[in-house]
Amino acid sequence: MSKYYFEELTTNEKYITRLKIATRKYRVFDGYAIVSINLGKAKDVYISEKNKLDFCGEFSVWEPIYKKLENQLQEAKNGYFIEVLKQYKGNGGQLGAQIKNKLFIKYYHLEKPANIERDDVGRKWIDYNAQLSKAECIYDTENGCGIWVTNLNFIYEAMVAVDRYGKNIMILSPINDLEYIIADNEIVGDGFEVKMYGSLSDEDTWDNLWKMAGNKIIEDMPSEVKDRFDGAKKFYDKHVVNKEIIQMDVPEKNYAESQIMDIIKSIINKTKKIIFGMSDK
Repeated sequence: MSKYYFEELTTNEKYITRLKIATRKYRVFDGYAIVSINLGKAKDVYISEKNKLDFCGEFSVWEPIYKKLENQLQEAKNGYFIEVLKQYKGNGGQLGAQIKNKLFIKYYHLEKPANIERDDVGRKWIDYNAQLSKAECIYDTENGCGIWVTNLNFIYEAMVAVDRYGKNIMILSPINDLEYIIADNEIVGDGFEVKMYGSLSDEDTWDNLWKMAGNKIIEDMPSEVKDRFDGAKKFYDKHVVNKEIIQMDVPEKNYAESQIMDIIKSIINKTKKIIFGMSDK
């Protein structure tokens, strides 16, 4: 693999190099951070102490996952740039076992799309369907930048981008012995356990989402989602009707309970009057 220095790279190569630094896809040796990239040509990129300013800019504006490292680099004293990268490589992640109770989502294409957003900076399509046919886990490609997923609470906010990411959904959880980079609304890792998956057009998918995420799937569903995905509309209509029936039954139940409580209170009051000689006046 050819050796290059950071300043010799193209703009897109610098982008993926920063992204790989953010996701800890590098090694530190002999005073250099070394990143392997391939945007048509395989290169080992050598980053030295003099490149500190190249990595202290506001790259997190484009990639929020970079924010944690960005803050550390901006606070680093002169001469400690590579040392900060060494420490980040060693302890910048979090074990899946520490976050195993959290659920995340990812939208994906069943087939390779004609256009892949940001493929010019290394983004690749992964055949998750093929992976799921063999195991209940998904994994990053060789020499990738990790699998990016978002919090379950952002299911509808992220759904506006399904044309780019795909009209199929997975609910995922971290794998215990893998490490992950965590940002505010997303995490990145080399693999995830798949809890459920399916097409957004399939009613069964929405039933399974509801079982895992609860009533927020119904209560927060935007009208445009019902309009766009027939399975979502069928699911919503079915459960909203059931909810209305439950709500109609509740007042009758409460009224019956109220009548019973009134009778009990009346008996107690009459008993007190008999025992203590209390007057009705």
